[in-house]
Amino acid sequence: MRLALLLLKRSMRALLLALMLLVPSLAFADGQNVYDFFFTGIVTDTPLGGFPPTSCFSPSCERFTVTFLANSPTLPFPGKGDPFSAALNAYDVDIVIGNQVVLQDGTGAFAFAGRDQGPYDPTPGRGTNYFGSTWSFQSSALTWFGAPFFALSFPDPLNAAYAADIIAGCTVPGNNTFEGAVICGMSGRSVSVPEPATLSLLALGLAGIGFMRRRKKNLTATQD
Repeated sequence: MRLALLLLKRSMRALLLALMLLVPSLAFADGQNVYDFFFTGIVTDTPLGGFPPTSCFSPSCERFTVTFLANSPTLPFPGKGDPFSAALNAYDVDIVIGNQVVLQDGTGAFAFAGRDQGPYDPTPGRGTNYFGSTWSFQSSALTWFGAPFFALSFPDPLNAAYAADIIAGCTVPGNNTFEGAVICGMSGRSVSVPEPATLSLLALGLAGIGFMRRRKKNLTATQD
């Protein structure tokens, strides 16, 4: 009986060790990171080319939030003076305009690029910023386009990237042509998140550790 318990204990240890070694390899097996993007802003009724309102306390604008996930390999951090661009397929897109959910679990596309680089500091937690040339998001419920100001964090430019106080053109259903675009403004950020497969394996590993502890306790009680 004790031999069987000892063999089981050793087998569990081997399984947990294999899982610990496997988690990092599976997390990056497809070479993709998962990034969570969050944007908030206002959509006005001011035609593109007009002057945006300074506040959003009137019926002339509605607040919106956009969240989505996007996969990408770790992009190389730009060198000093180098341009930067990214084009991502968005999924799990959720959009709220005013108090109405207009899109849930949808798909879309997000792209941004910049040429004119600002201060440059390639140390962890710092980075560089751009006065950009391209800024676009497309979905069935909300689209925007314009020229951004955005900042990138070293060493993974898509992790902890952010954009602030961007004025752009927006279209919504029923007003979804370039001629019908209105002024909108937004800010947002992104963060790298663990992949679901990685989380599942970690949960399995923790469950295995708990099982090993219970088996050890039972073995001690049997010996006593």
